[in-house]
Amino acid sequence: MEGTNEDSRPSMPEQNPKSRPSRRLTWAVGLLALFMSSATVYQVHHYGETRPRLAEAASGHTHAVKIHQNVVYLTAGEFGAAVTSHLMAIGAIGIFLGLLLKSRARKSAQGQSR
Repeated sequence: MEGTNEDSRPSMPEQNPKSRPSRRLTWAVGLLALFMSSATVYQVHHYGETRPRLAEAASGHTHAVKIHQNVVYLTAGEFGAAVTSHLMAIGAIGIFLGLLLKSRARKSAQGQSR
């Protein structure tokens, strides 16, 4: 009988060896996106609670940023770190969604070819 193995149980379809690393990559990027998003939210709240509300040129807090209806002043390094973490989180989310959509498209194409 076709589609069964020796002890008459239905055989499992062969997994594509490429799909395993692709799935791992998708999970890894998804977890990175989750971590970066959480870290960015934490960073924004931390800056909003701990940074000065008036510019302090002597300490370098000169970059005005509005966080939850409050204006706080960040140093150039803090501002750069905030922008970088936001860009990394958005990039990781975009890559994760792209990999997920590609995976779904591949699965639906495999389902239609059977």
